[in-house]
Amino acid sequence: MNRNMELLLHWMRKQEIDDKMLWKKAAINQEVFIRDTICTNLLHTHAFVVSWHRSKSITLPVYAFLMHNGIKVICRENFYGWKLSVELPKKRPVADIIPEDLFESGYNQDTSSCYFEGFKEKWAYPGYNPEDKNQTKFSFGVYSDYDFYVVMYTLKHLYGDMDFSKEMKNLTKEEIVKTISNIYANNGYNEIEEVFDNGYVSRVMSGFELMWRTYRQLDDYDFRKQYNLDYINMDICDNIGEFADEILKYPEVTREFILEKKMYEMEY
Repeated sequence: MNRNMELLLHWMRKQEIDDKMLWKKAAINQEVFIRDTICTNLLHTHAFVVSWHRSKSITLPVYAFLMHNGIKVICRENFYGWKLSVELPKKRPVADIIPEDLFESGYNQDTSSCYFEGFKEKWAYPGYNPEDKNQTKFSFGVYSDYDFYVVMYTLKHLYGDMDFSKEMKNLTKEEIVKTISNIYANNGYNEIEEVFDNGYVSRVMSGFELMWRTYRQLDDYDFRKQYNLDYINMDICDNIGEFADEILKYPEVTREFILEKKMYEMEY
């Protein structure tokens, strides 16, 4: 597992923003936008926190996530606009992939790391060049959540999904169990919190929340109909051995597990 990043949902459950902060609602809305609108609903991927920065005296995440087609994105928002760094898995199918009218000041933006608060220097790439088909790493800024969404939608459809056929052939139950156990250990599954004043306690993160992509494929209606399966309770995510057996039974679920594993293990 990459221990230099934290699942965004876990970050949000631990963060504390003083109610006196005028921009508290905007900060939470920003995190929900990445977590739900972009990563869960549009890209169907996990959102991670890989660093942080401060704006309006509030600590804000630097986000990172992996798309199904292998594109990696690092981004942050400081209440004035988004800064993004994109890494493509191969050269572009066409040179100009992002419309100029989405950018803050056209294509020729300053991508010095000082303008990308919270970014490591290595994450600030050269500015996006619409004429260079071979450019696979580039940085830029956009004004609004809408513009950010358009960019993500465009990148989502730039390539086909990654091929995991080789990994699927070699995957073992032992590897699945080890991977899930590590994901749980490093992302809040073993952390316990008191939920109510009556002493009731719960895990900070559930197995379902940590492995929702794999479980969702296993419980997909059309998938279950195809294999004549009954409803599969999400509690199966807590029984790692049983969960691993189900993952290995079906190629569709095996592929989803490998993709989810790659999301957690990606280096940025």
